[in-house]
Amino acid sequence: MNVNISSSRLNCEHVARFFCEKMIECKVTPNTSVVISKHDNQPYLESGCSIKINRYNKDFVNKTWPELKNRFNIECSHINFEYDGCINKL
Repeated sequence: MNVNISSSRLNCEHVARFFCEKMIECKVTPNTSVVISKHDNQPYLESGCSIKINRYNKDFVNKTWPELKNRFNIECSHINFEYDGCINKL
């Protein structure tokens, strides 16, 4: 499962520590995005983290995401996942 988050002040090491607290194995990689402001149509840089979660986590959307969103003041996230395996393991 891949999750991309960004915010004006985001520290990916803190994000990695959050996942460590939750015992969720993942890889957290920092990135920088160019975003166009909705208010004045001007570009600005936004810090982000690409998160690759090693195993599908069915509780991510309902439990982990709300905590992540609140702790790091994130409005939205992009999520992408593919699953290849037994349906009973979802």
